[in-house]
Amino acid sequence: MTDSVLNLPQMSNIGIPGKFVFRVDLTEIANADVIDECASSPCVYGNCTNEYLLYVCVCQPGYSGVNCETEINECENSPCIHGNCSDHLNNYTCDCEAGYNGSNCQTEINECESSPCIHGNCSDHISYYTCDCQAGYNGSNCQTEINECESSPCIHGNCSDQLNNYTCDCHAGYTGSTCKTEINECESSPCIHGNCSDHISTYACDCEAGYNGSNCQTEINECESSPCIHGNCSDHLNNYNCDCHAGYTGSTCQTDVDECSSSPCVNGSCKDLVNGYQCECMPGYTGSLCEIDIDECADSPCLHGNCSEKVNSFNCSCEAGYTGVFCEFEQYECVNDSCKQGKSSYLWPLIGGLIVLLLLLLVIILILFWKRHKRNNAVDTDHADE
Repeated sequence: MTDSVLNLPQMSNIGIPGKFVFRVDLTEIANADVIDECASSPCVYGNCTNEYLLYVCVCQPGYSGVNCETEINECENSPCIHGNCSDHLNNYTCDCEAGYNGSNCQTEINECESSPCIHGNCSDHISYYTCDCQAGYNGSNCQTEINECESSPCIHGNCSDQLNNYTCDCHAGYTGSTCKTEINECESSPCIHGNCSDHISTYACDCEAGYNGSNCQTEINECESSPCIHGNCSDHLNNYNCDCHAGYTGSTCQTDVDECSSSPCVNGSCKDLVNGYQCECMPGYTGSLCEIDIDECADSPCLHGNCSEKVNSFNCSCEAGYTGVFCEFEQYECVNDSCKQGKSSYLWPLIGGLIVLLLLLLVIILILFWKRHKRNNAVDTDHADE
């Protein structure tokens, strides 16, 4: 034992864990007997070693003190930097705070190391991370593609979802990025000759007079229905004119002109024809208007006398010595019954003359009838030419 050891304060630690020595007086050492200091097993959790006039305890791991009676608190020096320390025999464990690991909780955990942000950028924080998602994605890990159609942006159309976008297929009659604008079908002025009324996906034209068609593009042919019954039609805008055939009048040539209304037949009855008339003359008259009194004396019917004309007749004034309707008979004068003997001498000539007269009268009647028929035909022809 050296002087330096002997000069240590009483119960001083000599620098070896679990080992202590006592300071004693040299005078006492000189007088002391040799004693087994370890006989009483003073070292509670250690091994005892006898030294001269003292003993030394070599403590088991985890214990300290002169007699190894004190369990060492391994947490006393706060080894767990970011955690709670749990003391154990000759050991300790750290219960790390969230976001830290390591034996002493000395290491901050990089929560972004596992690339948790599927479609985004990761920002590491203590015990957590945040994701800055790419456009079109959301969710805590940017795992969900955003359905841009979920809010029904297409007001009047069908929505097609795309990455960070959407497209609208607009219903008929609507336009715009969200189909909110109704198309004005009248904007292009489709009604050429009319007023346009806008409707959803269509329009209607109120055509001006004289036009029709879906766009009022067709001028109506007012002559198409053949309104001029007896005439030629000329089409005009919203109107027509009729050029009537001869003998007809009226806005649609519907009226047959009554040529008899002016009583053209002076001495006869009038028969109305199309664009003409026919006069049926009273006996004794002729001409297209029955204006001519037939001269029955024109053919000199009085053989031996003067003719006096009458309406539809004549009268013969016979010369002396003649008699009969036509003065065709010679008159014999008998004095004192002088004719009795010769009575038969002129009877037969009288009968023969009468027969001749009748035949002549028949011929005259036939001639007159023929002339009258010829004149009537001429009148009809003239009216037809007019």
